[in-house]
Amino acid sequence: MVVLGKTAQLHTRDPIPQKHGAVSAAAAHQWLLFNPMEKAEAETLFEELKARLPVLSLRMRASFRIGPYTELATTNVETYNGPAPTLIPASFRPTPLWMDASMTSEQVGWQDWLDNCPAIRDEGLLAALSLYVSAKDEALPRSKFLTYLTILDSLAVQWSRDAAAIAWINEKRKETVAVNDKSLSGALGNLKKVSHGAAVRALVTRAAKAQGYEPEEIENWDKQARDLYKVRSDLSHAGESVILDVSAAQKTAELVLEQAVLDPSLLDPPVVKPEEGANAMSPAGSTENAAAPS
Repeated sequence: MVVLGKTAQLHTRDPIPQKHGAVSAAAAHQWLLFNPMEKAEAETLFEELKARLPVLSLRMRASFRIGPYTELATTNVETYNGPAPTLIPASFRPTPLWMDASMTSEQVGWQDWLDNCPAIRDEGLLAALSLYVSAKDEALPRSKFLTYLTILDSLAVQWSRDAAAIAWINEKRKETVAVNDKSLSGALGNLKKVSHGAAVRALVTRAAKAQGYEPEEIENWDKQARDLYKVRSDLSHAGESVILDVSAAQKTAELVLEQAVLDPSLLDPPVVKPEEGANAMSPAGSTENAAAPS
């Protein structure tokens, strides 16, 4: 097969049952053996794979992983640690030794998708994509739900309220009641920025607009984000018994991730127009990209 313009052979390790049941017993561990190339080419290819695989996982709704390895290993013998990406002298016949049972479900046609996946360099977006991949391993609905909401939380940047609102808050913090109650003063200070919930809703709305949804559909996405955040708040802070809509949380996270991959400026917080008040906002970046392929 051809992967990012380089010819490679795809090998599959014999299936090994996953003890904790998070992955199907039919899961497979695959690895690529590329045709000989210059060391610099191999290093560049490895970096491209690291930057593109998270997007591939998102678009194929799968889990593609290189593992915890951030650099290429080297070997001067034919045997090497199978899970570790390794530079091998072209004169050797590579023989992997498997000491790691990490696996992923087999997917077909991924190499064609990979060519169209952008390389992501933003650390925050990469971290969010990694969380999306890790959610596949979660066995409990609660864990999955919180992971998807954490993705939204991590990408939703709070922004400052307008100058008039901040001035009002500062005056309230000077009043005797606030001066004598540090926690109240701190809570008032936190109001200088919009809430996390408002930031999440605004991000989801921007993503829905970028996807090209109609106004009524955008309102539905906004309502769904509000409902999800309320459930997460009740679950995390109040410990209440709540109904978890894991599917809605996953779809909302996917909407934001797909549009952020196409245009990372989507993650920029809105710009408040001081002359029109705290509710008058415009996006900091353009969101005119087309929808991601499904």
